[in-house]
Amino acid sequence: MRLSTARRRTRRQIIPAVVLAVVGVASGAVLVSGCGDTASAGSAPESIAGYIPAESAVYFQVSTDTDGAQWTQIKQLGALFPGYAAMSADFEAALAREGVDWDTDLKPLLGEAVALAITDVPGGASGAAGTETATTGAAGTSAMPTSPDGMSTDGMTTDGMTTDGMTTDGMTTTTLPDPTTTYGTSTDGTGIGMAMEPYPGRTNPTGVDGTSTDGTSTTTPGATSKSPLTIGTKHAMLAVLQIAPDAMADVTALITDDPSGLTKTGEYQGATMYSDAAVDMSVAVAEESLIIGSSEEVVRRSLDAHASGGEAVLSGVVRFNDALALLPKDVFAMAYVNLDVLGLSATDAIPQVGSLVGDQVTGAAAMSVTAEPGGLRMKAVVVDGPPIFDQTSFAPTLTRQAPADCVVYIGFNRLADTVSAALAAASESGTPDTKKQIDALTTQLPSLLGVNGDDLRNLTGGEHAVVVTRESPTPGVSLALRTADGAHATKSLTALSKSLPAVFAQFGGSDTVIGDWTTVDLKGTTGRQLSLGTWGGIVWGVRGNLAVVGSRASGVASVLAPRAVGTSLAAAPAFGDATRGMPSQVSGLAWVNMREVSRLLAANGAFDGKGGARMRANLAPITSVAAWTTSGTNPTLEVFVGMAP
Repeated sequence: MRLSTARRRTRRQIIPAVVLAVVGVASGAVLVSGCGDTASAGSAPESIAGYIPAESAVYFQVSTDTDGAQWTQIKQLGALFPGYAAMSADFEAALAREGVDWDTDLKPLLGEAVALAITDVPGGASGAAGTETATTGAAGTSAMPTSPDGMSTDGMTTDGMTTDGMTTDGMTTTTLPDPTTTYGTSTDGTGIGMAMEPYPGRTNPTGVDGTSTDGTSTTTPGATSKSPLTIGTKHAMLAVLQIAPDAMADVTALITDDPSGLTKTGEYQGATMYSDAAVDMSVAVAEESLIIGSSEEVVRRSLDAHASGGEAVLSGVVRFNDALALLPKDVFAMAYVNLDVLGLSATDAIPQVGSLVGDQVTGAAAMSVTAEPGGLRMKAVVVDGPPIFDQTSFAPTLTRQAPADCVVYIGFNRLADTVSAALAAASESGTPDTKKQIDALTTQLPSLLGVNGDDLRNLTGGEHAVVVTRESPTPGVSLALRTADGAHATKSLTALSKSLPAVFAQFGGSDTVIGDWTTVDLKGTTGRQLSLGTWGGIVWGVRGNLAVVGSRASGVASVLAPRAVGTSLAAAPAFGDATRGMPSQVSGLAWVNMREVSRLLAANGAFDGKGGARMRANLAPITSVAAWTTSGTNPTLEVFVGMAP
């Protein structure tokens, strides 16, 4: 296939735009590209991830098999939304303005999948953000020596600018004597500074005689980066697009045709390199793959990793493969997140994070999206995660107490243990000040509330559920507590009733009007009610071992009273459909009735303004959202978004 002259305009922008569009739009489950049988293990993930450096922070992959079963299902779901057709037309029109037709010009070029990765983040595992280091190689010599005029002698960059502000080969620049330069200002004031780790823990790419591959500078052969540089002002982005086996010539023509094509800069690791300084982009064509990076250095790192193979690339990382193996086989899209790297980056960027969670952000997470006849299913799994993910499992029973038409249901278990474990972990790994604050809170809270630790453990030591009931215009919110001892719960709530008015008076402001506790009938159970003026009120009651505290008497009564067979959330067909496949033991459960949410939003004027009708129409196909988590060696999160006409 040869492209017409009219369809060869602004080629330096087309391929990058298509890559980003495929990834971005497909992640929203509409438009550009579809998925076939992309799996947690298979040719597409293995080949694409084989270009992604092993230490990359984030990896996201979408299949481009537009004739596959997953994309067929995606199109059927997308057609439920009024905005789908218009968005598809807008995308096609945008391509047409550049003289490109999706079906004839681009679709035939695509292979199995496209991936987007963040290969480096400030302060991540590959370095310390905001620092510049001349590292020492194995032989004791500087791996990144600088000349007296500030020019790096081995061609590695620090901020991508030469002393006069112009790049020569894209790999030489001034040094950064002022520490502020690493935070985004180049020494000559001509641009944004960027410090990068060129080749983390691996040999810099050199010829056998120590000459760099572009022939412009030399370096010590075999020198490695031990204390590497990192990006100081932006993430290193990398996209890999698989190309159809017979389409490489057309792809090359697409990105290089005059007058505005990319410029060939040479060969590297068996790939042909192209660049365009005007759009700050580097491209390599290699082995039926198109590699696009935010800089030439990013692309070279990708090619180096691919050449090394094994543990140098993401596809060779055991944790990556273990995580993906726990996802469904046939998926629309999938992602992988290196929590170790992101945890270090967050701690470096926000010291308060480090003082609070310490080293608790570890391991990795993998996620997938699958299209099904009734909606979209998302699954996430954590591998080698911290203890905070290890929650106590339980069999949900309070779904039999919640009304079938409730708006929201959130089930969880043993809140006291979860909070205690989280506080203990934060105290142990945090700073001395953090530990002092946590210890003060845990000491003062029981006396403030007027109850002791045993009282709180009895109330919050079993299964719990937050239930939002269907009332208008303001829904009721209730907390159901399955206690070990109902009489003890009544005693504890009575004690809390005496202290709560003072708590609200202290924190509610001078205009808070607090009434007196009164008795209230909760469908056969005597409860207590306190008016809080504009804050609403508090209602509580105990029946057997079930205690319910809420904002409205009608809502509390609906959850507390005995429920007839067939009128509970557990018996609702929509809830059963959405939670099909949920294990009997979970560590958390959530349900949102989107039809009721839409009704409440409408009753409160959310759709009255400009564009409100369109918003409501696009929300209408979403019937429900169900989610649950599991604990154990590899904790999981699964979400199902139900859709129907």
